[in-house]
Amino acid sequence: MTLRRISTLALALVLTGGCAAAPTVTVESYRPIAGEKCSAVINSVPGELLTQGQREITAGPVSNYVAAWGDPIIVLQCGVTTPADATLMPEVITVNGIDWRYEELDGGTRFYSDSLQTVFRLDVPSTYDNPTDALADLSDALQIAKN
Repeated sequence: MTLRRISTLALALVLTGGCAAAPTVTVESYRPIAGEKCSAVINSVPGELLTQGQREITAGPVSNYVAAWGDPIIVLQCGVTTPADATLMPEVITVNGIDWRYEELDGGTRFYSDSLQTVFRLDVPSTYDNPTDALADLSDALQIAKN
């Protein structure tokens, strides 16, 4: 799966989630890379992220690889590829033993796990203060992917 395809998926998630009246999100399927730990992590994510309630993913097999919260929607994807270093900020953020790289987007911040065997991507819209707090909220669930 190309980075462009993954970016398109995230944008579709944001647009779909922003318009939904019910707490569900429909996403198109994608093929995660090295997704063997994805289901365990997704099943362990907190019910709230940045004080926003979790939303149900309504798309067949992708539900094992994606979690979402809030409105506007915050999206966690498992098994993505990391973009070229040129698009990411040079700083590494370490939260509870997990390293993250990030990029600033027009509508928010996109984080990529940098120290886990399986890459996770978290999109946090700019309407949320302190987007790095979401990394702390997820750190317990992501410990599964460290081993």
